[in-house]
Amino acid sequence: MDRPIILDRCVEALISGLYQDLQVESSALVETPSVTASASGDDTINVYVKSFKEVSIDEVPIIVAIMNVLRGSKLRIYEYERITHSEKAREEVLARLVRLRAEKREPSIIVMPKALPTGLYGLLPEEALRALSEGAIVRVRVFHDNILYLPRNPPRSGVEIVAKRNSESSYARVVWLQRRAATLGVPVRRTVFLEDNPHIFRYALSQGVKGLLERVPVNKLAHYALALDRCGVIGPVHELRREEKSEHYIYALNLPAGIVEEIARAASMEGRLGDLMRGVLYDNMVKGASRIFREMLLL
Repeated sequence: MDRPIILDRCVEALISGLYQDLQVESSALVETPSVTASASGDDTINVYVKSFKEVSIDEVPIIVAIMNVLRGSKLRIYEYERITHSEKAREEVLARLVRLRAEKREPSIIVMPKALPTGLYGLLPEEALRALSEGAIVRVRVFHDNILYLPRNPPRSGVEIVAKRNSESSYARVVWLQRRAATLGVPVRRTVFLEDNPHIFRYALSQGVKGLLERVPVNKLAHYALALDRCGVIGPVHELRREEKSEHYIYALNLPAGIVEEIARAASMEGRLGDLMRGVLYDNMVKGASRIFREMLLL
């Protein structure tokens, strides 16, 4: 089969297949109102997300809400955590961006998972910390389906479960997957914790895509492995659906209270993932998936 055809089939297996029927439910509220809504006079709004093309399932409602509410605004989007490449830790990348924008008092929206602010605060100067404390904070709770996997024909020596260090969700997935492995008779040799997604990507794929049947990631890379199984590149695997919940914070700096409240209302939604990610987000996720599969398949 031609490589471009394989690529298209794998992207379709992920975006139009795996993601379509996953259920997502979110609720949001303004936890802390803004102290000030003064801005630099620039009509551009900076938006910081982990990734706009490699969106996690639980972040889809948040990004969709921001894009819908700010549809008529000029947005400058920054990504601070990618699956494949990163020169610095996500906290360092985000700290640099926040520091620059705080100094200029530019309108900004920062989306962070619950655990991230703890590591971020220690990297920020006083002025940036003050800017964060003066902005509005929206807390978003998300309940959603996730899909992990285990190989049906594991190596005799057992599989490695590969997870992200300092991630509450990763630790919970590891425990859950170990239990499922015991139920399915899949031996687990060990668990490997690495510092971020790029390190997981390089480690899990160091032996090529077939290595994903031995080194089993529990981050977003698992979805790409599942898509590779569905499009016939690797496998067979057990598809394992898991209900998860997570919390995120939206920091809104130098924005009117009305916009913040509108984003909070819009971020409360329920539905199929395939329906929620239509439009601009869908197109960007297709582009992101194409790039990642090219790297995985060395195309």
